[in-house]
Formats: sequence, C-alpha cells, structure tokens
Amino acid sequence: MNAGPGETKTKFSSKSNGELSCGTSPCINEATFVDKNTLLTKSLPQGVLFYTNHTNIGQNGFTVEATVYNNQFTNNNIEVWYIFDPLFKAISRNSTPINLSLPILVTTEFYWESNNYDRFAKYSNFTCRFTVGNQTYVTSARMETMPFGSRYENDALTSDKRILPNHVLCASPRVATPG
Repeated sequence: MNAGPGETKTKFSSKSNGELSCGTSPCINEATFVDKNTLLTKSLPQGVLFYTNHTNIGQNGFTVEATVYNNQFTNNNIEVWYIFDPLFKAISRNSTPINLSLPILVTTEFYWESNNYDRFAKYSNFTCRFTVGNQTYVTSARMETMPFGSRYENDALTSDKRILPNHVLCASPRVATPG
C-alpha cells in the first residue's frame, strides 16, 4: 500500500444525518493499514459524537468510513451502535462433570432501559469461555428469560409488556481430561 503519512483515516457519520462533528471539526481519526480488508482505528467516545445541530447521537446508529488515499472515503453505510455493556452478576453453578455438557445460567443485567432488545437479538453473538488447567474452551450462548421459555409469549404482547431476557444461557464444554 502506498498511502502517505496521515492518509489512512476513518470518518464517523450518520446514515440519515450525514457527517458527525466532534466539537468544531468532522469526526476523523487516524488509522493503521493492516491488509486490503482491515484497518485499525480507535472508536471515539459516544459523548463526543454530535449531529450538525449539536445534539449528541446517543444510542442512534452511526457509520465508520475509511480512506487510504487523498481523503476519498468509502460509502459503505454499515451502521454500528454504542451499547451499555451487560453486567454479569451471578453464575448458577461453580463446577460440572468433565464428560457432560450442562446448562449454566448467568444472571445478567442487560440495561434494557438503554439498550435495544431487537438490535441485541439480531446482532449479538454471545459465547462463554471456560479455562480448564491451561486449556481454554469456548461454547455458544444465548440470551434467556427466567422462568425458561417465558419470552416465547412475547408475540402476543405489546412492546411495552414484552418479557425481556435477564440471563445468559451457555453449555459447559465436554472436556477429555480432568482439570
């Protein structure tokens, strides 16, 4: 890649409202070229991203476009969002047999008053990581409500009465050797 110094950048914009501003200038960050498919950049804090009318973007989506030459930014319009990170409060069991895959419930605060459930349901990719001895195992996980299955009644409920997940459910890994 033959980009000159300072030419590899990212720009934060809004799909519906155009370029975002960070104070008095456009939200543009330096980036590092990794390969033809990857640039590394730092995300900006949500608190500094403003529409041109000076209101903060809050939980609204924004796009990150890239340039490697002459400020010619991409126009991919792939939206990303800031979220309140879930808080994992308690785990249902401390140990499992090594040869069985058992469900493990993690009581979770999802901050639904600030996070968008439909967006979480569509885009989240929950996993659980276990360490046994010096080996790490990753299993798939999902959001779940307690009592089990109560979220399946949601189709008949209005959005303000929906039962939202309050746990993460994952399976313990099957392990061949004791840890």
